[in-house]
Amino acid sequence: MDRKYHSNKVTNKQPFNYGSFNGKNLVPKESMPQLQALARERIKYLEAILNDCNVHMKKMPAGTLGSTKHGSKYQYYWNQPESADECSPVIRKYIKESEIDIAKSLAQKSYLKKLSTTIKRELKLLYPLIKLDQTPLESIYDKLPSFRKILVNPYAIPDSDYFKMWNEIPYEKKSIIEETVFLTNKNERVRSKSEVNIANMLDKYDIPYKYEVPMQLIRNETIYPDFLCLNKRTREQFIWEHFGMMDDIGYLRKNYAKLQDYELKGYMPGKKLIVTFETAKQPLDSRIIQATIKNYLL
Repeated sequence: MDRKYHSNKVTNKQPFNYGSFNGKNLVPKESMPQLQALARERIKYLEAILNDCNVHMKKMPAGTLGSTKHGSKYQYYWNQPESADECSPVIRKYIKESEIDIAKSLAQKSYLKKLSTTIKRELKLLYPLIKLDQTPLESIYDKLPSFRKILVNPYAIPDSDYFKMWNEIPYEKKSIIEETVFLTNKNERVRSKSEVNIANMLDKYDIPYKYEVPMQLIRNETIYPDFLCLNKRTREQFIWEHFGMMDDIGYLRKNYAKLQDYELKGYMPGKKLIVTFETAKQPLDSRIIQATIKNYLL
């Protein structure tokens, strides 16, 4: 987007349909290995808390905390067992203000017990998850005979099929009339040197992308984002807009309006929308392109 805010009134040409392929709903997904990795992280976190709870509870006094309210103040009592026997009588002892640390310990112990119970309940659910068969749902469709595949509308599609179908969606690019020719490593014509660098870096990291895909946002207009990129791991799509003339006031005003359109449609910078910038004196650094790809698209 180094020349202008490209937009045309919608014609009878269909904007790029990036949400589904022949009725097959292809949405961002979490694979079983990814879910199991998240479960392992959660287990590690919970086990650390549980261990900490056990260590602290061993150091806390026996018994429980009781209380009564008088006006706006509380009086605390220590319900102390006479012996280690669970069935032994309980002695109720008033806790003086000078002994408030005892009340704090008993209250904390009660909290830690409830916390431990909840953690154990969650761990009981998580442990079986990490032992589940990791055979992906996608493999069921992948292993079907060809004569069945063409008849089935699958819920889960193998990555290889997904990327192939995504790449093969036809669309009509915006025509480029500038005299200067900027070609990518894939021999695609783009509008600036920075867009060449972005395209080449996407290609280097094997990120599927489409250049200037027609998309309809609001105002009954079709726009042509610089790049539509696909995160192969999550299947999440990102629009990448490069603002290459930030020192041009007219350009700035036009593209500020475009950013607002994106945001109104749910494309927030950093969430479904990648934005990079440059001026005549401060060109786009290739390290920023690389860091952006690693942050959003890998």
